[in-house]
Amino acid sequence: MAEQKKANRGFFIVIIVALVGSLVIPDMVMKSCQYKPSIPALSDQEKRTAFEYFGTHTQLPEDYVKDRFVDHKGVFLGEFNFSLPQPPMFVFRQNALFVKNLIPRLYEKGIYYLAIEYALAADQKEIDDILTAQEYDQKRVNRVLSNCYALFAYQEYADLFQEAWKINHGRLRGAPAFRIIALNIKIDYLNLLTNSSDPEIVNKALNNTNTVQEDFMYSVIEKEIINPDRKALIFINYNYCIKKNVNDVRRQFYQQYKLEYHGTPASLACEKLGNKAAVVLVHNPWIRNDENFSFPLEGHFDAILRELPQSKQKIGFDLTGSPFEKITVTAFVAPGVTNVPFGDLVDGYIFLGPLSSYEGPTPIANYVTEDNIDELKKFLNPDTADNVTPEKLQELLAQYAGGMTRFAQNLPK
Repeated sequence: MAEQKKANRGFFIVIIVALVGSLVIPDMVMKSCQYKPSIPALSDQEKRTAFEYFGTHTQLPEDYVKDRFVDHKGVFLGEFNFSLPQPPMFVFRQNALFVKNLIPRLYEKGIYYLAIEYALAADQKEIDDILTAQEYDQKRVNRVLSNCYALFAYQEYADLFQEAWKINHGRLRGAPAFRIIALNIKIDYLNLLTNSSDPEIVNKALNNTNTVQEDFMYSVIEKEIINPDRKALIFINYNYCIKKNVNDVRRQFYQQYKLEYHGTPASLACEKLGNKAAVVLVHNPWIRNDENFSFPLEGHFDAILRELPQSKQKIGFDLTGSPFEKITVTAFVAPGVTNVPFGDLVDGYIFLGPLSSYEGPTPIANYVTEDNIDELKKFLNPDTADNVTPEKLQELLAQYAGGMTRFAQNLPK
């Protein structure tokens, strides 16, 4: 039962926001992160084995992802996002910047689809219109992001749309347009605040679909990518990027609400596509089963990273045949995924540098206005929302972003 309660992190922890009040969340979260993960000391043999592998089996991160499409149709790219989730998610700017830089490389390679979780499938036509319009419209992009997560107001993620628009605006006549496929379902978080233990309330929050978020995302992937036989990069939370369905705790948790859980979007795609699907994680913090942050693989990656010269700290590599393939996962992003060899869960891994070098995202300037603040206030503590101005709420976004930077800077180096 304790493990089932932990399994709600990705879906129902939103309730905490309403109870404690949004304006104190950054401090609350930073205090909860005072657990200090450690980096183990590796033996000389462990270092030699890793260095030998990296000497012949790595590529630049952009090349590594691009080349996965030689043999694969769907490439899942998993990033860290820690969500309460209303108000903002906690994300690192490096992840979105990496994907932004990938977009032109993918287009040149004939990959015309990027699927993301930060927009609603219901907004697909609006997204298509934005990306093919004569002029780029940041305000329309802001609304798309806000429709999915009310205060997901980070410029690096908005810039994914602008980069796609640039590709389309400059393409040759008759050339395919680059599309961003929206994967998410609209979740009525306000309904969850009334009684999140009532299956009927939970289903109403899911728009009466009786479909959990993971299944819905996969249904969009199947419709937009797999069935039409398209190639796509699928950029989502690495909670959803586990290629084998090994999370019984997640399934048991959903069963409490009379909801079926069939697996992660990645595991379902792997079942359908077989070896034509690949799962790659970007180096980010993990969340332990005790809900503290940790280094991936209990610090094994970071122990190697600290030994590599700076010029070699941004690489991509396969896990198969690597020194990390058979390391047992003792804590992963989803409670219940434990005691499984890491190579059974993902195919590849990317270093974008040491975690201590990561930074929080950039808040979108003037995102909160008099026109949208009443809608955004719905997700704040009602006891404090009346006194919140656009300026205060905009400052909250900066606090979140700054908190993520401080969190990274305080990690062991």
